[in-house]
Amino acid sequence: MKPLALIVSLALAYSFTARAAEKKSAETEVSADSAEDMAARIELLLNDTESDDPDDKAVLGGWKKRLAKADALIASFHKLYPSHSMRWNVLMQEASTQEIRKELDLPLPKDARPTLEIYTEILTATDAPASVKAQASTARLVAEVDMVADKKLPLTDWEKQFSEHMKAFSDHQDNVTLAEIRLQLTQDFAAERLPAVLEEFAKNPNADIALMAKDWIASAKAMTELKSKPLDLKFKAVDGSEVDLEKLRGKVVLIDFWATWCGPCMAEVPNLVKTYERLKEKGFEIIGISLDQEAGDLKRVTKAKNMTWPQYFDGKGWQNDYAQKFSIDGIPAMWLVNKKGIVADTDARKGFAEKVEKLLAE
Repeated sequence: MKPLALIVSLALAYSFTARAAEKKSAETEVSADSAEDMAARIELLLNDTESDDPDDKAVLGGWKKRLAKADALIASFHKLYPSHSMRWNVLMQEASTQEIRKELDLPLPKDARPTLEIYTEILTATDAPASVKAQASTARLVAEVDMVADKKLPLTDWEKQFSEHMKAFSDHQDNVTLAEIRLQLTQDFAAERLPAVLEEFAKNPNADIALMAKDWIASAKAMTELKSKPLDLKFKAVDGSEVDLEKLRGKVVLIDFWATWCGPCMAEVPNLVKTYERLKEKGFEIIGISLDQEAGDLKRVTKAKNMTWPQYFDGKGWQNDYAQKFSIDGIPAMWLVNKKGIVADTDARKGFAEKVEKLLAE
């Protein structure tokens, strides 16, 4: 099960591609001033993803220039073609410029319309193409996820919109992602209803949604079993030491699924080192499960960062034996094992140090 933030970031990826309802090629033979050409040029600007790294100053500068050009073209289109059928595509592109700015932490133009207002206009329009309405409906659902998390929108209201979307746009390409978002929202904010939603999705006519639901059911069953008996974990670490979780009974153990190439993982390292040094003498241990593919990278980073605990490494990346065994599909994944050897927490990242101390006190 992926963290909700990861699912939403994947769902928002469409903002960077700014899909048009009826995509027009940049090579289409149209006049430079036609509505179709202007829409195609805007789309090209928003598709020009030379990098996904918002910390790269050159990339950020490039995005600023492209967004400024897109803004100018969008304004010109609205002035020249206020009633053209392509205006709905351009409205979605206008919303995409805002989503891109949010992703890159750039300020919005002072006259920017709220994206939810744009999506509502498209969805209530009588002449907007169904394909564009499907995009707007998807974007609205994604945009409202944070509102549900912040309790500004009841989950039941979001679910109603989701149901309406699935009924109106049953074949839309983003429906599997939306279904996964619904499952994650249900798990986070209405866990008692999750089994029923999973059962419903497992019977969904969309084979991908049904398969995803069945995977969630299997994963939930595995997690229940995982927390019902001592965890079996035994291997030879990269430093040559033998690791056997059974021999660590009586201690609290963090199992950290991570990689040197993972930014969020590396951001956690200082806290891990600090907590390990402070609580090691009280019975706290860490076991690293590295999803790296180069042993040299792992050894270099662990030495430089003073990560003195043992590391499992098989060079298989995401196909790491333990990552596969425990269905790890997002890192960092931090599990806490209690003194009895049983997994007590599979989402230990938030409030990590406090959780360790609580388990040590048991």
